[in-house]
Formats: sequence, C-alpha cells, structure tokens
Amino acid sequence: MARKALKHSATPATAPPPEPRELRSPAALLAWGAIAAVGIALLAIALGPHRVGDYYTETDFYGGYGPGARLLQRGVFDASRYGVSGPAFDAALALLGAVVPNLFVAGEAIAIASALATLALWFTLLRGRAGVTAAAWTTVLLAANATFLRYGYSATTDAMALALQAGALHLALARRGRPRPLLAGVCLALAVMTRYTAAVLLPVLLLAPALVPPTAGRSRLRDALLALAGFALAALPFVALSLRQGHVPGELLFHNVAYDAFASGRGRTLADYQAFAQPGIHSLGETLARDPLALARRELGNLYEHALGDARDLLGWPVATAAALGLALLVARRRARIAGPLALGGVALYIALVPAPASARYSLVLAPFYLALAGLALACPRLPLAKLRTRLAPLAGAALLALSLVTSVRAQRETFALLPVETLDVARPLHRVAPAERRVMALKPHVAWLADAAFVPMPQVTSLASLAMACRRADARYLYVSWIETNNRPALWFLLDPTAPVRGLLAVASTAHPGAVLYRIGPGFGETPAWLASDTLRAACVARFIARMPASLTGRAHLTLAVWARGQDRFAEVREHAQAALAADPNQAYAWRLLGDGQLAGGDRAGAIASFERAIAIAPHDVDARVALGWMQLGAGNDGAAAEAWRPVVDETTDRATLQRMAALFGARGEEASAARAQAAEARLPR
Repeated sequence: MARKALKHSATPATAPPPEPRELRSPAALLAWGAIAAVGIALLAIALGPHRVGDYYTETDFYGGYGPGARLLQRGVFDASRYGVSGPAFDAALALLGAVVPNLFVAGEAIAIASALATLALWFTLLRGRAGVTAAAWTTVLLAANATFLRYGYSATTDAMALALQAGALHLALARRGRPRPLLAGVCLALAVMTRYTAAVLLPVLLLAPALVPPTAGRSRLRDALLALAGFALAALPFVALSLRQGHVPGELLFHNVAYDAFASGRGRTLADYQAFAQPGIHSLGETLARDPLALARRELGNLYEHALGDARDLLGWPVATAAALGLALLVARRRARIAGPLALGGVALYIALVPAPASARYSLVLAPFYLALAGLALACPRLPLAKLRTRLAPLAGAALLALSLVTSVRAQRETFALLPVETLDVARPLHRVAPAERRVMALKPHVAWLADAAFVPMPQVTSLASLAMACRRADARYLYVSWIETNNRPALWFLLDPTAPVRGLLAVASTAHPGAVLYRIGPGFGETPAWLASDTLRAACVARFIARMPASLTGRAHLTLAVWARGQDRFAEVREHAQAALAADPNQAYAWRLLGDGQLAGGDRAGAIASFERAIAIAPHDVDARVALGWMQLGAGNDGAAAEAWRPVVDETTDRATLQRMAALFGARGEEASAARAQAAEARLPR
C-alpha cells in the first residue's frame, strides 16, 4: 500500500483522495490512536502535576506572555515587548482568557490543542505524499518524542508555532482540488508572529504552486501572489503598529547570535554575556563587527554541530539513525515529489536556527521533518527482500517507539520534579499584603505573578550588601529566595535557611522541601552575618541548605557552595564541595575548574593541571579554562603543553597580558602564524 501511494505521488497528476479502506487501515488507526492517547496524556498532565510553569522556558509566560495578554485585554499594544517573539501567542491568551480567567490554564489549553493539531496536520499531509504507512510512523514517533510532549502542555509559544507552520504547509501542499494559498499565507503570518524564524517558510509557500501537481483552471503565478497577499494581510498591521511606536519586529534577535558566538561558544554563561558583552552590543551591525572571524567560525561550526545536537537531544541516536536511512532512500530513489517541498521547508528552518544556540526546544520545529524521514524508512518503499522487510520494519518501528516513550516518560518526570510548586504556597501570604506593599524581588517572576505583586528582577549580585542596595533602589519590600536564586546567586546560599539569622530579614513564609523563603525586608539589611565566620555554625547551615535543595540538585548545591567559597578564598572548602559536586555529576566542566583552583591554591599544581584538562575535555571551547591551563603549564615548565592549550583560543582571548605571552611563546617555538594571530588579536583590543 505504501508502494502504491508512492507511485501516485510521483506522477504529475493530482493525487487521488485516500481510499476508504486506507483510512481504516491498521496504520491509520495507529496514527489516530496515538493522537488520541497524546490528548489524554496532555490533559492529565495539565490537570495533574503541571500546576505551575517551570523556571526555564515557562518563565517567559510569567514575565512576558501573561502580562502581554493582560495589556491586550485592556486595549494596550506595546511593540517594545515583541523584540524576540511576536504578539500572536499573547493575543491568543487574551482571547481565550475572556472565558478562561486563569491565563496559565489558557496557555496550557492552547498548547494541548496545538500539539494535537500538529499531529493531525502532519499525518494528513504525509499520507497524501508518502503513503499512510510512512505518515503513521511519523505521527507516532512525533507523539512519543520527549521534546514534543514537553511543549505540548507548556504555556509557551512552541506548540502554537509548530501547529501554525504545519497548517501553512498543509494548506499549501496537501489540499486536493482548488488550493488555498491565501489561507496558507495568513496561517504562515500568524506563525511568524508567534516565532519569527517561521518567516523562512515564506519562499516555500511562494514556490508551492510550482511544487505540487497543477490544478485545471488555476494559475500557479496567481496562487503564489495569493499566498503573498494572505501573508501581507495578516502581518502588515502588526508591522505598521510596531514601526509607528519606533520598534522593528524581531529587533532583539541579534542577542541570540551574539550570545552564541561570544559567550556560549567560549564556555561562558548567559549571565556572563549579560554582564560583560551585552552592554556593548546594541544592533546586528555591532554583533557582526565585534569579532567577524569568531562569528564566522561559530556559525560554520553550527552548521554540523546543530545536526549532531538534534540527533542526540531531540531525536535520540536510534531514531536519528532511522531518519538518516530515510534520507538515503529519498536520495537513492529520487523521490523529489515527496521530498522537494518539505525538504525545502526543513532546510530553510535548519539554516534559520544555525545562528542561535543549540537547543532541543529551538529545534522542535524540525522534528516533523526529521521524523518524516524516519517514517519513510520504516515504510520501506521498494526495498529488496520484500518478505524480510515486511516482518522487520514493524519490529524496528515498535522498538524505536518504545525507546522514545521511555525517554519521554523519564524527561517528563525530571521536569515535574523541578516544577516550583513551592511558589504556590509562598504566594498566598504575599497576596494578603496590602497592594502598595506587594513589591517582591526574585530571580524569576512566578511568585509575583501568583501573588498579583510587582516583580523586581534580582540583579547580578555578589554579596549581601549589593543585594540590599538593589532592594533599596527598587523599593522592594519583600525578598523571595529558592533554589533557583541560590543556584544563580551563590552569595545568597545561606538565605535558603530561614533559621539562619540575618539582620533586616524576617521570614514570613517558607517551605521545607524544596526549600523556599519569603522575607520581609526591614532596617539594617545588608550586613554580613557574623556567624558565617564560625566554621561550626557555617557547617550546620550548609547541612540545612543542602537538605532543602531538590534531591536531584544536591550536586548543584555543592557547586554553589564551591563558588561561594572560591570568592571567600576558602580553598579547602572549594576542594571539598567541588569534589562533592563531581561525585554527583563528573561531567561538570565548571566543577573541575573550581577543583583545579582549589588544588593550585593548596600547592598541588599537577592536580590542578589534571583538573583543568578534564574541564577542557568536557568543554573544549572554554576560553577561560584554556587560558588558565596555559599559564599553569608555563609555570610547570611545559611550554609545549601551554602552546597546545592556547593555540585553539588565540583569536578569542581578550586579555592583553595573555596575548602578549602567547605571541612570545609561539614566536620562541617558531610558530610564526600563531604568533601573528596573537599579535593581531591584541591589536583588536580597545586601547
């Protein structure tokens, strides 16, 4: 049957509607059964464990989409909010919020409906192009994918963007008879106003009339113009309103490029980028001009590194192998009628994601394209050994499905374990405070949203005094501390323990596990507690701090303590906590660096070198680690090893003294090209 569908799709005539028996085939029933099962699972999750959004992607709901929807409900359009993503999700929240007052629940409902629509649209799209068997395998593998399921219940833009993109492709490519290019253009515009990267699909829609079988009485040029008109009809009002307010849609996307090239690609965190690089980058032009060579190297590397990341993190290696086999089949059998339009869309989306940091979440838009290849491989079109493949393909598909389900269940459990349900309890007493007093500082806006309070973002602070100063400047009356605050602000670790006395802070609400504390800020806040100098009292507080962290984050708790101890020059404690962090997860490059610092301070240079070498083995692009290792190797008299550590990061080093020493070292070793690179890098530094 799959062979018959492939034969029809390869002819110039319009593919006939599926036969009734095909619609009732085991493959079709499998696909629709998977869609129904996903719907039940997503609804159970939304009504069960997903009571609050996570501290990662769903932070955008509490700090962006939710407030944006409330503004739209009041008739206020603020174009400055849409520098990274468009207003479509906010608008959908605002509309659904008219009947579902809880906007978080409305966001979940949008995600669930979008996930189910995506599955149905891709099944019907592929059924007409690759056959019902390939379409069914694609659908069930997508339904079981961990990332797809994760964002199928999340109050984020991901599922909605995926559904709108699928709708645009379906309208442009899969409808029989009279095509619907105008609606396809409108649908794509809505997708772009959800996630801007969808704009790369516009050329696909314009070329779609030439990529599908012709329809009698229809002009392909006219259909392309109708698609463009539909896109403009939906998108131009938003663009016009934004320009009128002095903003260009997507004007802040360059920060994704800059962060990936100048921070993530060098082993630095988002906080490092925000503190040191972001203040000097204000446009795409400044991004391109900052370090063109480093930017070019990063983007070229991303061309293949993103594919490896997608295979590992989005699909899993077994499913990725099946997708590679499907690609080989398409190329070998020259199935242009099947692959052409969809391949163009997939390649366009892949290229659009190259400048961004690698992420399974970002790559979710590519999952249906990847899995369509896996589905085609499992359908086995025109392969030899027909009897053998007929028996093996279902077994292989069942194995891939089972592996995907196991991975997906594990991923959802990990997500549920870190949902900040403690914010629900802590927010209640804050909501009872007088509205004028409800100003709370926290790292994430969850508590503020739940308590209907003013949110004061916690700045990058390195001491209690700097935190107190920030609170006074922002007139914050309350301070919220949980594991996410201590994880990202190590100087505050002891505030997770409400029994540890800190002048000027009164604990008014707390939860035990995971730990969270809401403090009322009073006079005298900012003094470092004297008890921190006592080894005994500090050790007792450390034990309570670790006990209040989520069980899965015990290693991260020790990493937090190692960072704090490093800032206090308590190197024995640095070694102790770094080793504990590595015992929990030996693949933490930063923990190896901290251990190396502690070993070097304790006189163990050889141990420090070994630790930094482990860090670089885990994170080869970490510039800071390589610079430090080079200096240590020089101190040990290992000039060759120092040159080896420094050579890959000459062009990305920004310390003048290091660059001068690099030039001297490479020159003494006769490595003139590397010495010249070091001199050129120094010349680029601001004077």
